[in-house]
Formats: sequence, structure tokens, C-alpha cells
Amino acid sequence: MKVMIVAGEASGDMHGARLAREIMAIEPTARLFGMGGSRMRSAGVRLLYDPTRFSAVGFVEALKSVRVLHRVLRGLVQVMERQEPDVLVVIDFPDFNMRLAEMAKGRGIPVVYYVSPSVWAWRRGRAEKIARIVDCVCPIFPFEVEIYRQVGAPVCYCGNPLIDSVHPDVDRDQLLRELGFDPQAPFFALLPGSREQEIKTLLEPMLKAAALITERLPQAQFAVAPAHTVPDHSVAGLMRYADGAKVAVVKNRTYDVLAAADAAIVASGTATLEAALLDTPMVMVYKLTPSTYHIAKLLVKTPYVALPNVVAGRAVVTELLQHEVQPEAMAAEILSLWHDKERRQQMLSDFAEVRRRLGKPGAVARTAQVVMCVARGQDFAPYCLEPDGGGG
Repeated sequence: MKVMIVAGEASGDMHGARLAREIMAIEPTARLFGMGGSRMRSAGVRLLYDPTRFSAVGFVEALKSVRVLHRVLRGLVQVMERQEPDVLVVIDFPDFNMRLAEMAKGRGIPVVYYVSPSVWAWRRGRAEKIARIVDCVCPIFPFEVEIYRQVGAPVCYCGNPLIDSVHPDVDRDQLLRELGFDPQAPFFALLPGSREQEIKTLLEPMLKAAALITERLPQAQFAVAPAHTVPDHSVAGLMRYADGAKVAVVKNRTYDVLAAADAAIVASGTATLEAALLDTPMVMVYKLTPSTYHIAKLLVKTPYVALPNVVAGRAVVTELLQHEVQPEAMAAEILSLWHDKERRQQMLSDFAEVRRRLGKPGAVARTAQVVMCVARGQDFAPYCLEPDGGGG
């Protein structure tokens, strides 16, 4: 069995590595090759292209170059033609992977799209194209299934992989003692995002909010938990805005920080869903450049931005958007979550509903079974879950 797996970003590398391990558990003699990063390599995937070996500007940025894009695509297609994989699995990274999937389909190679492109918020036309070029699409959100069904795509919802992977390694007391913090005092998490532009836009008001909270709660303690992709200097250069607040920077331990926090300020994205799965009350913040935000408002088809709200189909957490992203507003939300026990309890109850809608554990193992079924020309329906609700 020959399986080609192609991912182009850090999150895709993570998903690809987990999928590779599950495939090897099913088919120990399978040959896995493709494009990804260090995690996929460690999982046994022979890498033809490694995003981490591109220049410091990053692999994604490099692929915006038409020359690089065509070179990598051409190289992968040549490998497909030589190796004739039994199945191609493309993971997220839509502008690149949709082109690669189309080329594979034209050569008679079955295609599975895992962590499918966002079709719920905008660009739903993508769903129609995906329907034409894949043998199965495996979205990770239940509300996406109906969109794909409407355009006739072969779709299988296996669950959300975060259900299995989101858990802390240490408890609250241990983490806070490691940070030199008081386990009995209020502790809040600040998650400014994974992109450098998000750090520039969101971390300053987050730290100013921490200073305002400290005025009301002198014992308050904070941890900034930037994504591992964020350069240290990007965070260090903004720490002066904490202005007396007790703030630690904790990298590569996001789940520990979130699980320990009494509440969190979280940038829009996967981290909002991770916080919900860890039962961390939160306020979500989202800010784009004015021109980008104006375009997004014209294109977006959903009333919500925070993933827990989208999954629930209603407002579970407060969303602060654009001009609302102010230190005073963030501080007010965190203080409300700290003082209002009834509000906290309602949010935790809503998070339980979000978790239930995402489906039962074992998503990656079921996805691996689907990949094997597509490779063998078998029915993958036994491994699909019936999605439950959602607001996409």
C-alpha cells in the first residue's frame, strides 16, 4: 500500500503525523511519502519537500511565488507518476492542495481531502470544485457536512481530532508553581494567535487589559501563550504594555496554560475550540486591517467567528471584533467571568454541548480507515458519523 500525504503548514504537519501513525497501525507495511514537516517525518513519512527547509519567511510565503509554486507542484506530480500511489491525502492548505488534487484525479489516483478548506464562512464555491476532484472529503466540523452534501460531494464526518488530543500535561498547581505564581490567586491566559500580524495587532491591547484587570484584582496573574511559530522577539518587544501586571510568557504549553486559567482572552481560530474543550471561560478577539475586514464582511456567510459559537449555532462566548478590540472591553469581560459564577457555569454547560456536537473520540483512527477504504475501492460509510447540528 502506497499512501501520499501532502501538508503545507504547521497544523497540517500535525494532522498528517497523527494520520500517518493511524495508517501504519492498520497497515504496518504501508509506504508513506509526500510533503510535510518534522512531525510527519517522525511519524514515518518520507518527505519529498520539507516546509521547514525553506527560507525564514516561511513555506507558505514562499509558495506565494509562482515560480516556487510550480516547481513544487511539478515535483510532486512527477513523484505521483513514478510511484503511482494507491491514494493521495491532501490536508488543508487549499490553494496548493486543490490544484494537486485535481492533477492526481486526472491521473486516476484516488484523492481524500482531510481537514477540508473552510466552506462554511465564505468561498462556498470551493465545495463544488472539491466535489469534482475528490473521492472523499473528511471535514473536521459537523456543520460542513450538509454543505458538501448539497453539492454532491462524497463526504464522511469522522469527528474532530481535537477531541483526542486536547489535554494538559500538568495540573494547575504544578504549572503555577513552576511559574512562581500563587495557585490560590486568579490566573488568566492571553492567547494572541499564531501569526506575527496577530501578535502585533492583539498582544498590546491584551497586555493593557491585564494592567486594567490588575487594578481591580491586585492578585491577578497572567500568562501569554503564543503559538510555537511566533518568534520570541515579537512577544518580548510588547511586554512593556503589561505596565505592572504580573505576566509570564509560556511557550509550547498552551493546553497547560488554558486548562489552568480561570478565564482567557483568545484570538480567533482553533485556540477558541481548544479553550472550550478544556472548559476555560473566554472572550474571543478578532481584528483585521480595515480593508480586509470590509471585504470579509461582504463575503462571510455566518453570523459568528468564534468556533464554539459556530459549532453551537448560537452565541456561547462573547466576540469582540475590530473596533471592539479595546483593553477596557477585554478587561470588563474577564472581570465579569471571574465574578459572575452563574455566567461561568452557563458557559461551561454550553461547552459540554459543543463537545457533544463534535462527536465521539477516535476521529483520526476513523479517518485512517476511510483512507484505506478509498485506496482499496471499498465503502467507507461504516466509519462515518452522522453530524449533529451546528451553525455554519
